[in-house]
Amino acid sequence: MLDARTKQVYFDKAKDAVVAALEIIIPDDAGGLWEALKTSGGVESSLGVPSETNPSDDKYLRSLAETYENASSWDTRRQVLSIMEDLVPYSLLQRHLPGITEYRVKTARQHTVQHWRGSAVLISKSPRMRVDYA
Repeated sequence: MLDARTKQVYFDKAKDAVVAALEIIIPDDAGGLWEALKTSGGVESSLGVPSETNPSDDKYLRSLAETYENASSWDTRRQVLSIMEDLVPYSLLQRHLPGITEYRVKTARQHTVQHWRGSAVLISKSPRMRVDYA
């Protein structure tokens, strides 16, 4: 781990480098380029850093994550996960559901394709009876 002073030195160097690069690329409108970069989310995706979410979206995802955690069976969890899986990237799912595996997300995607998002799968049971001919 880096101490606070070292982090501050790195922060200052990175800030100076970014400002210098923006002023070289567009000397007249470096601030406009910076705003465009921030709103596009391209830098975050290139670096693999999770982008900030809208507070209402975050509340929605936290509610679904809580529902997922409180579900009593895997079938119910798969239904809840099928609601979330194609709306947000896997990295954001991992942030809200620590320990989620790619297998579970893929299974939820298959559920969405086969049965639609969040729908219950009706399991038809065919009971067997044993007939004793004696």
